Amino acid sequence: MPASLTKNLMRKLRQTKPNFLTMLIAVLAIMAMVQTSRLIWTIITPISAIGDWRPKSPETPSMAAQKALFSNFDPFFRTGTAPAETTSVTSLKLVLFGIRANESSGDGAAIIAGEDGVQNSFAVGEEVMPGVKLESVAFDNVTLSHNGAKELLYLDQSIPAKTVSPPATAAASAPAAPSPAAVAPTGLTAASLQQSIGFAP
Repeated sequence: MPASLTKNLMRKLRQTKPNFLTMLIAVLAIMAMVQTSRLIWTIITPISAIGDWRPKSPETPSMAAQKALFSNFDPFFRTGTAPAETTSVTSLKLVLFGIRANESSGDGAAIIAGEDGVQNSFAVGEEVMPGVKLESVAFDNVTLSHNGAKELLYLDQSIPAKTVSPPATAAASAPAAPSPAAVAPTGLTAASLQQSIGFAP
């Protein structure tokens, strides 16, 4: 805002009697001058009032440093060494007949028969026999916890599945399809059709 215009405005304000409207105009004029000065200051100054400030670029370690870091750190086994778990096929007199696995929750069940041949369904965590607990289920095997040691029990795949074919008597007992000659009505000609058609007014 020019200085002469500001002086004229202040002179008029002194000559007039102070009222609410005059005070409001004065406040608005002062705010306009402040905002104008701030705009000019923003234009003539650099990025900020503290100088030519630039954000600090990220520091990426070298490939050698990255290899050294990841060779000493395992995100899956925080202790530094993977737990050594050895599993072997169980020697117990158990037969696995079926598996129901729930991959989303990790639960499941298995149908296992003991030495007596009786099949029972066991959920994960249940005791199959004294000292033997069903630890987990997989696609074709289950893991048993036998006195603290993990053992595997697989489905019996030594006997191939039987191929089921439809019985031969079913095709013989099916009724034969009638021939077109037998289905066609007898004595039906074009003349008889014309006589049977009638038109009503």
